[in-house]
Amino acid sequence: MSHFSHLSLEAGSRVFQSVALVSAGVDAAFDAVRRQQDRDRGAVETLAVTHARTRQALVAARAETAAARETAACLGRELSAANDRAARAEAALARLIAALHA
Repeated sequence: MSHFSHLSLEAGSRVFQSVALVSAGVDAAFDAVRRQQDRDRGAVETLAVTHARTRQALVAARAETAAARETAACLGRELSAANDRAARAEAALARLIAALHA
């Protein structure tokens, strides 16, 4: 085998090794990107589920708040009516006492 042939084989072998190393590096980089995309996709899905649950909790909280406000308004009306009845009863009692002292 001539010196030139030997050098050509060695150079070809080195080029092949370099290409193989670069190819392996590129494959590893793409695998890392795919793994990161999978993690990101999982994080986005988790965030979407959390967001949906938070929206449901917000809707439930708003409904509960509206119900509590309605109950408070109803109790306020009942208290006002009870105060009116108490005021009329006190006035009637005062008239009765005045009539007894007359």
